[in-house]
Amino acid sequence: MGSSYEKILAEMGALAAVCGTENAPAPNYPTPAEALESEIFDGVAAGPLCTSAEIIPMLEAKKHVFAENPAYLHADWTDMTDTARKNRVILACSYPDRFNPALNTIRDCIKNKTYGDLVTMQFWRGGAGRMMEDVSIHCMDAAFWLSGMTPHVVFARGTDNHATVMAGYDNDITTVISCSRAAISRVSATLNVTVSANLLSQETEADGRQISGGKWRDPRLLEMQGFADAINGKKSHIACPQEAADTARAARAALLSSQKGIPVYL
Repeated sequence: MGSSYEKILAEMGALAAVCGTENAPAPNYPTPAEALESEIFDGVAAGPLCTSAEIIPMLEAKKHVFAENPAYLHADWTDMTDTARKNRVILACSYPDRFNPALNTIRDCIKNKTYGDLVTMQFWRGGAGRMMEDVSIHCMDAAFWLSGMTPHVVFARGTDNHATVMAGYDNDITTVISCSRAAISRVSATLNVTVSANLLSQETEADGRQISGGKWRDPRLLEMQGFADAINGKKSHIACPQEAADTARAARAALLSSQKGIPVYL
């Protein structure tokens, strides 16, 4: 369904059909409905242009759905969630940072208190699109993934070219997110996590490779493998509908804060 994950699915040997993609290594259908009538498949990777009107019928047909767009872009996310629950299928949201091996190394250190208690998280991320909605939201999900908590207050300021989000959590934990269109050398993202006895750090190149943190594995490939694991009933890091909704709520709060110039309490 117009997914940027088509190449990865093809490499996995899991691509059954595509919609609206020329020269794809699989049968191409004009609409998802036609693919549904003609092909046998278990799940769908719904690309950025897919609407809830296209996704809900897939869920009703008992197809698992991996949505590339964050939940806040789907006005009917609650209906999509209810439809998935009713039909006992998976509705997942794309947050590939959850599958970044270096990020998960830091997450394990936080969870096990290897170097003490979590104090602060600082993110910088470069990218295109809307800074507040399209770029910072991935850092918000990464903060949730690392800490296991959602913020109770958000304050944000920004423009079309940059954004800064400050979030407060329980136990006086804070997060600062900075996003920009500017490219810093080959680095597209940085993360610094302060714990009570140390500073943990990670940098990521533009193609997703870790500059430090061990052997590189493509987080998007790992994410799609995680989606397949979830379909097969295995444990997965994939973002569930409620987690996606919580991150979307924080993103909306950040956008409102930047527009009003006031902190927003959740």
